[in-house]
Amino acid sequence: MSTEESTPTTPPLDPKFAALKEITQEDLETHDEDSENPWLLINGYICDVTEYRFEHPGGEGILSEHAGSDASEAFGNVGHTDFAKKKMENLAVGRLKGYKPKDETEDASSSDSSVLKFVLIPIVLLLVAYFVNQYVKSLGN
Repeated sequence: MSTEESTPTTPPLDPKFAALKEITQEDLETHDEDSENPWLLINGYICDVTEYRFEHPGGEGILSEHAGSDASEAFGNVGHTDFAKKKMENLAVGRLKGYKPKDETEDASSSDSSVLKFVLIPIVLLLVAYFVNQYVKSLGN
C-alpha cells in the first residue's frame, strides 16, 4: 500500500478528480460566507456547497463558517460516514492549485506538545501547592 493511499489528507487517486480544473487560492477565497455560491477546500478539492448547505445534517452555519477556506481539518474531525465522503466527492468542482497536504509529522509534533502541556502544567501546579503547603506548615511551628 502506498503512502498516498493510507494518508487521509492526500486526495483520492481517482481519474475523475484528475480532470477537475485547477482553482487558485484567491478564487476560493471569493466564495466565502457572503458569496451566493460558497466553496470549501477539503483535502485539496474545492467543493461547491451552494445547494447542499441547506441539506447538511450539521446545519448551514458550519458550512458557511468555513466557506472560502480550508475545511479539511473540520471535515476530518467530525468523522464523516462513507456516504458523506461520497457526497463531498460529488460536490467537487476543482483542485486547489499548488495544494500540499499538511505534513503528518507536523500534526504529530503539535499534538505531542499539547499532551505535554496538559501533563506538565498540572504536575507543576501540584508541586507548587505542595511546597507552599509545607512552607505554611513550617511557619506555624
